[in-house]
Amino acid sequence: MDELEKVRAAGRYFQDYTEANIPRFGGIARAVNPAEGYGNGEAAAGAHNAALFLYHYLSDQFSSCRIPQDFASPAHFEESLKTLDLALTRDITKLGIFLTDDYEGVVPGTVQMVLPHLESCRSAVSATLAQIDQSGASHDRDTASHRIQQIAARFPSVVARLAKSRKAKSPIKIDDEYDVQHLFQGLLELYFDDIRPEEGGKSVAGGGSRADTFLPIENVVIEYKMTRTGTKNAGLRKQIADDFLLYEDKAETLIFFVYDPGKFIQNPRGFERDLSKPRTPFKSVIIIVQQH
Repeated sequence: MDELEKVRAAGRYFQDYTEANIPRFGGIARAVNPAEGYGNGEAAAGAHNAALFLYHYLSDQFSSCRIPQDFASPAHFEESLKTLDLALTRDITKLGIFLTDDYEGVVPGTVQMVLPHLESCRSAVSATLAQIDQSGASHDRDTASHRIQQIAARFPSVVARLAKSRKAKSPIKIDDEYDVQHLFQGLLELYFDDIRPEEGGKSVAGGGSRADTFLPIENVVIEYKMTRTGTKNAGLRKQIADDFLLYEDKAETLIFFVYDPGKFIQNPRGFERDLSKPRTPFKSVIIIVQQH
């Protein structure tokens, strides 16, 4: 069996997992709906949103895992699995916080109902990635985009830690896109050698200034956005669509990091999924939304 056939076998493995578990994931998403009497608190909403993501994302992205019919290449399939893995890790971490002694809100039983399903899926993703590794077709797990997504997943935790003042020190606040850029670039230093901040740049359709970072060795551009009162999905979607034109001759991979501490974006996982699609001339376009 050659490398491509081994990756296709890994795809069939994960497709079988998805087909077998989609009905169960749909059932749990319905069962933990806050309208069923679990309240409207943050923990109840977090559990419901995580369950909805698990059901809809797997249904939309992995109900069929054929190469090249559904995924253009083994690398495309692997990258999609890594994106799912990061999203699952993010939701597992968030729900886990609700179960710690530090959380002061009401924690419904739905949190513990959802967590095992997220962990089951992450285990299946890990097993599939291990099969791809063994095939010899795997790219380095620590690709630039994967490392950037790891940083993004931890970004709210870093902001929360910096916001806590110690003794007579003033807390560090994140007020706009340039603050996001400044902190994110500091975290990029952990992995990347050549990091070039760029502010402003040409305007598209009368748009305002923007903050971005160029990684020339990896040929990646990261653009930062921070929501504020009045931000709506449609307006942000248009901004991102307009900004594609800024980078079409500049990079192979385009990543938008949207920091949404006020939770103005509705259905953030769906927003990511709708816009994170291959778009000429980019080889990869990734949208990351992070809320507290």
